[in-house]
Amino acid sequence: MLSGSLSRGEISVQDLTLGELVETTSRSMKDAIAFSDEYGMVLAVNAAYGKLHGFTEQEVVGRSFTVTVPQDERAAAQAAYREAFQSAAPALHRSTIQRSDGADRRVESRITFVERRGGRMLMLSAIRDI
Repeated sequence: MLSGSLSRGEISVQDLTLGELVETTSRSMKDAIAFSDEYGMVLAVNAAYGKLHGFTEQEVVGRSFTVTVPQDERAAAQAAYREAFQSAAPALHRSTIQRSDGADRRVESRITFVERRGGRMLMLSAIRDI
């Protein structure tokens, strides 16, 4: 659970679960959304993620994001993920994913971070087909 509180004006958010955060931030988004930890473990995805990648939520949550990367590119993808998580600024990345049916797709990912107490907790990736 992401706990804590944020208030600004009349807006107040307290003790949101990651699922609630995903649902409220991505309900109407067409982009695939994924939250992952510093090691690349997928913690939550939206429905568009499943459509783009061809995997169900149950097939990716709790596993490394590299499950969606072609086998021969997984080590490089994991290294790039670590570098992105430690980089100073959010970025745009282009890569190849492998759908559950084996088809490769080029995608563009915009990343940003969920931070707490000055440290990065999660990576938020918004992914689209290019």
